[in-house]
Amino acid sequence: MYPLNRILENIGCEYRLRGKIDNFATKFQSLFEADEGGLCWMRAQGDEAIELVKKTPCNIIICSEIEISDQYLGNKALVFVKNPHLAYLRLLSNLFGSNLRPKPGVHASAVISPDAKLGANVSVGPFVILGVCTLGDNCVIKSHAVVHDGVTIGSNVLISEHCNIGGEGFGFIKNEEEQFENMPHIGTVVIEDDVEIFPYTNVDRGTLGTTRIGRGTKIDHFCHIGHNSVIGLSNIITPNVTLLGGVKIGDQCMVGAGAALRDGVRVGNNVIIGMSSVVTKNISDNEVWVGSPARPIDEFKVLQKQFSEFLNRKI
Repeated sequence: MYPLNRILENIGCEYRLRGKIDNFATKFQSLFEADEGGLCWMRAQGDEAIELVKKTPCNIIICSEIEISDQYLGNKALVFVKNPHLAYLRLLSNLFGSNLRPKPGVHASAVISPDAKLGANVSVGPFVILGVCTLGDNCVIKSHAVVHDGVTIGSNVLISEHCNIGGEGFGFIKNEEEQFENMPHIGTVVIEDDVEIFPYTNVDRGTLGTTRIGRGTKIDHFCHIGHNSVIGLSNIITPNVTLLGGVKIGDQCMVGAGAALRDGVRVGNNVIIGMSSVVTKNISDNEVWVGSPARPIDEFKVLQKQFSEFLNRKI
């Protein structure tokens, strides 16, 4: 049972309370699947939010401020906050986060170089392989991940299952006999503090220099980060993104699912790249690019309109 006062102590932000102040919750649920006893959060605002409050049986709702009559509240408690999703996230983190994080220690099946340097409170899962690398404090390396020689990882970093960090890059060149030879990759990988990399992602080491992932960046499942790529601070890289060699991304960018960035492309700060976009040109700060080949969104909309008119023309 989670009394309302305990919930309020753990949402991590300012709030205003409305409704039954001695309420409690017994479960954490989606608003659309909730039943009595549920604790939910709501994205909707205005009249849409009021209708949802009327319909849902859940006990406690974390939501944006709305004007609603007492007759519709019943036994509910509404917790008004500026950002309901963030408040709910922090609530779950404060209540359950420590239980979800693996305990510090090295699993007996892990293979670790005697020259690897591990910081304090590091968790190394089953069948992990660590070469001559450096891990900062509070890192979590989950099962079957491989961290190769020469990799430097900061503090509070998550490397998820089956990730490959610092392996050989793909840089084949034709020789005199028209056969392919791969360029030896003798560079490094640097992963800064607070980075999280989700399962099955590959990060190649630099050819001669450094592949770098900046502080606070989050990389989703099945991504490929090519050799010599440099990703700045606090970026979101969503699933199945491919960065070919030497791509540079600034700070605070969001790269949509399935996007591909050509080798050597430069992306500025605060950029959004739409899902499945193919980026072949440099992108300046504060722009939104979509499509294949990707282009600024206003230009893309014009082309869409022209194409639609072409398809609908009378012959």
